Amino acid sequence: MSTAVRNIQRLSERELELAIDGSGSWHDQYRDSAYIFVGGLPFDLTEGDVITIFSQYGEVVDINLPRAREEPQDGERRGRTVAGKHRGFGFLMYEDQRSTVLAVDNLNGAQVLGRTLRVDHVASYKHRTKNDEGKWVAPEHPTYNCAPPEIVEEEEEEEDVDLSDPMAAYFADRKRERSIGVTGIGVTDIGANGIGVTGIGVTMIGARGIGVSSIGVTVTGATGTGANGTGANGIEARATAARATAARATTASVTKVAATTANGARKALQALPRKGVRGAQNYVRSRGQAGVSARIPLRPGITFGAMLTRGDRAEQQDTYSATCISLPCDALRAHIGEAARKIQSNAEWCGWSCELAGGAELGAQVVWFGCFDGHGGQSVSNLLKDSLHRVFASATPDMITDTVRYTRSIGGYFRKFDGGVLARWVSPEHLEEAQPPPPAQTHPQPGSLSDLAKMAETHIHAPTPLTHYRALPDGAHPTTELIPPPESMRGMELNVAERATLAFLMTDRQIHQNEQYLGAGSTASVLLVHSLDQPNAPWYSSAYVSLTALHVGDTRFILCPVADGKAMPLTRTHHAEEQDESIRLQRVGSGSVTDSFGEVRWMGTVANTRAFGDADLKRLGVTAEPDVSSLIIRGDDYAFALGVSDGISDVVSDQEMIDVCRGATHPQDAVRRIMRFADSVGCEDNGTVICIPFRGWGRVQGPDLTKEKREHRRSKIDLYRSKRQ
Repeated sequence: MSTAVRNIQRLSERELELAIDGSGSWHDQYRDSAYIFVGGLPFDLTEGDVITIFSQYGEVVDINLPRAREEPQDGERRGRTVAGKHRGFGFLMYEDQRSTVLAVDNLNGAQVLGRTLRVDHVASYKHRTKNDEGKWVAPEHPTYNCAPPEIVEEEEEEEDVDLSDPMAAYFADRKRERSIGVTGIGVTDIGANGIGVTGIGVTMIGARGIGVSSIGVTVTGATGTGANGTGANGIEARATAARATAARATTASVTKVAATTANGARKALQALPRKGVRGAQNYVRSRGQAGVSARIPLRPGITFGAMLTRGDRAEQQDTYSATCISLPCDALRAHIGEAARKIQSNAEWCGWSCELAGGAELGAQVVWFGCFDGHGGQSVSNLLKDSLHRVFASATPDMITDTVRYTRSIGGYFRKFDGGVLARWVSPEHLEEAQPPPPAQTHPQPGSLSDLAKMAETHIHAPTPLTHYRALPDGAHPTTELIPPPESMRGMELNVAERATLAFLMTDRQIHQNEQYLGAGSTASVLLVHSLDQPNAPWYSSAYVSLTALHVGDTRFILCPVADGKAMPLTRTHHAEEQDESIRLQRVGSGSVTDSFGEVRWMGTVANTRAFGDADLKRLGVTAEPDVSSLIIRGDDYAFALGVSDGISDVVSDQEMIDVCRGATHPQDAVRRIMRFADSVGCEDNGTVICIPFRGWGRVQGPDLTKEKREHRRSKIDLYRSKRQ
């Protein structure tokens, strides 16, 4: 065993002992894969040469260099093709996932025989396989109507079966056959010293270890009983088993081997939602007509598709989120009723009732899909991914007045801010009088260039920086004073637009008042997906679905109709040249400037006129107030929705994205196609793509409107030149 491999193993073991968690790193999103992509390889290198280069950071257990097919030379058997030289790229797997981090950080950009290596993580690499005829074929991605078959559990059981758990069916069968308790299912199968377990499923043995999927987990045995699976003995037993399993997994058959921490197991348990508490979870509950229930996981590659690319940037600042939240039934009913009044419809969904949908537990579920494009670092985009949906779900009317009061204190554009869509909830007696703007300064006319230079030195100053930043302890939030709304509003619920505006402004305040976000910002596009079926059904199989887009910046959501496949934008770009934004910003008294690349900048510097963070630009009118738009659709009439960041939409049009997805077998296949096309036409920025399927998935009609255009673009692109050249 090489010294490098031994050192990595020692480092991994030390992390396990110290319970170190690497979730703060951008590498963490690839924690479940020990594969890396390697491009720019000299064509004369063999597999052995590549292994020699990369083995300095760990044990290489698998390598795949795709090769070109060539006609046989003289003397070789005719009628077949032979493998030629490799294509200059390939996929490589390490024994330890930590090795992938070291290889990406140290070998990306390295020079080998005059060529520059491109090394990056691979989220979900799958080998090609041979069919019955001995030919290589790509791995299939079954759709199951874009979701796995529902694995169910008897109604009297309190726990739901986690559909992401590959052991779920096994445990469900055993529960039906035996009584609850120690049933002889020993944890010797996963190495927990023979302790009997009920309701624990092993979701993965990989970069972050063994996931515990059930809410009610009972651990019984010689070491005692852990309360709901949170006992220290139960956690320690699983952590020990995970360490032993990771140490033994040294072959290519184990595709997700890495350091597993006790802290990771503890987080998995703490992340489980508590009953009776409105929160967020990574699954959607569903119940069939027979009364059986199931959990449907919100994971890319299972119920939706999602991919990220770093492009040519040094840091990944894009991210996305997919989670399920619960909103008040009254607010949802009012939201649907308002939509019905706007279109004067009397369709069956107009009479939607939370009770008929299955009660608050099922009917109040709203699936949140977010796409975030950070700038100035990844701190703000990661904050939005982790907490924006929680703020949205927990916002209450008594938070509004203080939030409006704080926003006023920014001054400039917000000097007279009345709350916008929140105005009816504001208690005006708690607001300070708007201060008049400073008097305009008059300056003498310069008589010469030297006079002009002296005036510039004495009269021109940089704008006063925003002074709201201060250091807050990790996890702390700025204090929001709870002020009751006006008497006339008591007992009423926030509508979705009001809830979104409050949540966005509160989160923006958190960014302004914590110095760890200084200089950073992010755009955000969120799609709220709510099934209107009665009883409730998962959104991808619902006859009627409510879609609500919450949006700031230039990330986008696009809808694909089944009838003709023509792209339908759900959001509009918040740039200075956009008419509504230009009108909104006229009160500041300045204008936009077009730079040498043809891009319009507000005040000469700002690309996005709405964004989170960017505190020093708030006085100039850069706001976090979202655009909110709603749409009720028939599930059969729409195939999918796409969420993308500007790294993708800058190089691929809306219609090109829709057309590229035609024929995709699964939403994950669709996002992979978009990423591949974006890369082929010169994508350089961070990029994010999300694909959300509906009941019309796979039935898009109409012609491929951009086929010839895409082929022409591919033939003309020169990836070795700047796309702006």
